[in-house]
Amino acid sequence: MDKDYVNALADQLTEEVKAFGEEIQINGNTLYALVSQSATTKNLQVAGFYKNQVLDVVIPLYVQEPAFNHIVLYSGKTYQVKTIENLEYKSGYRLTIELVP
Repeated sequence: MDKDYVNALADQLTEEVKAFGEEIQINGNTLYALVSQSATTKNLQVAGFYKNQVLDVVIPLYVQEPAFNHIVLYSGKTYQVKTIENLEYKSGYRLTIELVP
């Protein structure tokens, strides 16, 4: 794939996060992310796959690659990374995070 296209995808996500994102911390790194709860995530929670509140987080590339069980601080609450999905051409990440009781 054309390197310019891949860079443009990453740059576009970074701009969207700057404009619409909310501040989170992942393992001590502060960054902005798009935070929401998709219908799929809600259904998985209702079906019992998750015991606590679950959120979807989209983040651009940053210093450290996210990993399972990384701690995420958002809105004064502590969450843990449960799933990690690379966005198209590794332009960012989509995480599922679960509230730590």
